[in-house]
Amino acid sequence: MQQKIKEKEKLTADEQIEYLIAKGIKFTSMKEEEAKRYLMENSYYYKVTAYRLNFLKDNDGFYHNLDFAHLTDLATIDMHLRYLVIKLSLDIEHALKSLLVNLITDDPGQDGYQIIEAYNDHIANNLKKRSENGMLPQDYVHVKDKIIKVVRNVRDYNYDFYLKTKDKTSIWKLIEMMSFGQLVSFVKFYVDKSLHKSKKLKKAALLLGYAKNVRDSAAHSRPILLNVTEINQLNGQGSSHKTKQPQAEPELKTFVKQNGLNKKVASRLLTNFKINDLCSLILLHDVYIQSPYMRKARKKEIIKLYRRALYKKNIYKNVKEFDEIIELFFGVIKKYKIK
Repeated sequence: MQQKIKEKEKLTADEQIEYLIAKGIKFTSMKEEEAKRYLMENSYYYKVTAYRLNFLKDNDGFYHNLDFAHLTDLATIDMHLRYLVIKLSLDIEHALKSLLVNLITDDPGQDGYQIIEAYNDHIANNLKKRSENGMLPQDYVHVKDKIIKVVRNVRDYNYDFYLKTKDKTSIWKLIEMMSFGQLVSFVKFYVDKSLHKSKKLKKAALLLGYAKNVRDSAAHSRPILLNVTEINQLNGQGSSHKTKQPQAEPELKTFVKQNGLNKKVASRLLTNFKINDLCSLILLHDVYIQSPYMRKARKKEIIKLYRRALYKKNIYKNVKEFDEIIELFFGVIKKYKIK
């Protein structure tokens, strides 16, 4: 089996269990046969074992105090978290698109078309600055065409919408067709150019890109709760990633620190990518979602997820980092008020 592992060849369910045991993972709370059925019927090896990255290994590469039950519990919590992240992201996307439409409509200096050209110029100029020759790529596509390209297919749900708008597309219609990533870009443009009442979008311009990271993982059913105990990722000192950003955005740090959590602990935890991005998502929801009904519904769901995370808290008694993470999110939940 060692040769198969070295060559990264396919392992049977029995071999997967054997390999986990060899790495020091215990099968105390969940026996080997039950774990095998879990891998064959409920999930698959990569998704479940990804959560082992939250636990320390010794110098020989063996895990201590890690049971297979830890991995299955985190997988279940992560599943519920992904569903919640999608809901929060959809709420934010709708709220920001509505706000943008209203701000542009309220601006007497906008006709709904010139802003599209200004946005395209902004994107083109940024590309020129980053290119070696100061020129646009030959395959550059105007932002309007890039945004509406996805709805040109007759099978697309918005094809009729495209037919009615393709000859003269206004910013209001373009915003409706923007993907989440395109919305991130447009919000940054709107704030960078200090357009009409752009201060209302300042927090979105700062944090929406981070929220997109966790939203994308949830949308593609990729694990979120892996490497959540690793710190110093944002300042490039962590073992997994490198980045130019030294620490979390000041607005996000203030939001988290206002909840009674030790400030040094909060600052340290926010250097983790996942915690930074999840807190950004919750802060944006807190800022831009005004409906009391929606806020009440989402807070109930957040509390339900929090309680599920605590359901088997006793099995994490040897992982102190989890206690700090739970305390951080408990503080964030308390701050989220129903208006």
